[in-house]
Amino acid sequence: MTQPSPSHGAKHLAFFILFSICLAFALTSTTTGCSTPVNNETTKDSGTPDESTTKEKAEEPTQEETAEEPKQEEPTQEETAEEPKQEEPSKNDAGPADDIVKEDPPKDEPTQPQDQMAFVLSRQGQTGFFGTIDTKTQTAKVQLGSTHSDAFMRYWNGYIFVVNRLGADNIQAMNAKDFSLVRQYSTGSKSNPYDIAIVDKNKAYISRYALASILIVEPLTGKKLGEVDLTDLIEVDDTKTCATDNECSASKKCVSGKCARDGIPEAGLMHLYKDKLFVLIQRLDRNQQFKAFDGSYIAVIDTTTDKVIKKIKTKAQNPTALFVGSDPTKLYVGETGNFSKPDFSPDLDGYIEVLDLEKQEFTGTVLSEQELGGNIGSFVIAGTTGYVIRTNAKFQTEVISFDTSTQKVGKTVVSAPCTSTTDCYTFSDIAYNKVLGEFYIADGLATAPGVRIFDGATGTEKTTKPIDMKLPPASIFFYPVQP
Repeated sequence: MTQPSPSHGAKHLAFFILFSICLAFALTSTTTGCSTPVNNETTKDSGTPDESTTKEKAEEPTQEETAEEPKQEEPTQEETAEEPKQEEPSKNDAGPADDIVKEDPPKDEPTQPQDQMAFVLSRQGQTGFFGTIDTKTQTAKVQLGSTHSDAFMRYWNGYIFVVNRLGADNIQAMNAKDFSLVRQYSTGSKSNPYDIAIVDKNKAYISRYALASILIVEPLTGKKLGEVDLTDLIEVDDTKTCATDNECSASKKCVSGKCARDGIPEAGLMHLYKDKLFVLIQRLDRNQQFKAFDGSYIAVIDTTTDKVIKKIKTKAQNPTALFVGSDPTKLYVGETGNFSKPDFSPDLDGYIEVLDLEKQEFTGTVLSEQELGGNIGSFVIAGTTGYVIRTNAKFQTEVISFDTSTQKVGKTVVSAPCTSTTDCYTFSDIAYNKVLGEFYIADGLATAPGVRIFDGATGTEKTTKPIDMKLPPASIFFYPVQP
């Protein structure tokens, strides 16, 4: 899958402003229409849920708004994770971490079967659930457990790790066979965990969008091992002029007529290759609604020393998506730049670049937003053919094919209807099943939300109707069927 963030960043905030204006003239409950957000990645601050509330069993919600919600600004309070407490097992929820252990540490990595399952995170409002789809039969099991409304997933060695982002700020470690909860632990209050990269049973890294460090933990216990300092990657002082501290929404400091920097590098998605960890560093300005203005990077961390050993500047700003194809030495990086100009017209400043993981340098681009004719969202690549979620000038989402060797745009595979303000931005994620050569689309269309399956070679849809997950799907991941 591409690792969007369903997303965070300047493009999502610009969309949210425009959308709020349009929303007042449209319906009272909608998430699509006039504008659009990544995440690969978008976060809504719901506040920290009350523990007693989050442990109650979630009621099945009614059908309402469907597309991914734009991210709200996050607080800058820098609190680190505390040592988890040993408590009696509770239910599998996605609220504040309960720090519970339910089974023994993992055994050695088993031989992974080829058959894949699709793990689908669905959400509506502040409610989130996960379910699965059998990739052979296309049958779904829905609402198997609860998550935060903004969540992300990783698989490792028979375990699924759900990253519950801002407002929950914790990790759910589950057995991938029956989804029993192994451990749920905090990443620090208001830290907004973004991704987790597991080295082995003794070590994992957690990027935190609201702090200037990466947390190091034991992945199945949550025991804190240390942090990776990212302060050298914080953007330079702000360009926004000010007269008072209150005009600086993030740093709250007006120095010599300019807002001081917000002090946060916005560490996002990560990819582990051998003993090196590659981390997307967006460097957005929270004083200017997450505007990208000072250059973005990929930080290279040596996992033996836990130090940043290199920073690689991206061609465009605000990297939000990652994808690894058939060649494990190539990392495709989606860079969305700024989502719109001050007049809310699309700002076509993004690219998909190719990073050589061995040389730790970019080798070229496979797509530009100028060629695409819209903003780059989540994407996958099958051989030399790519499929990307494009947001056009009408803020309508479409899936477009492109040739990675020529950088030319191909056909429009599928488009959101865009007949009203509620059905323009409906595609939130795209994921690729390498075993069957299929890609899945998370379609949040209000009238018929669900997962749609397409042939990776031809782009032809294989589902006759979206696979219903009970709530609009937000993100899709693939993991091996468990023996």
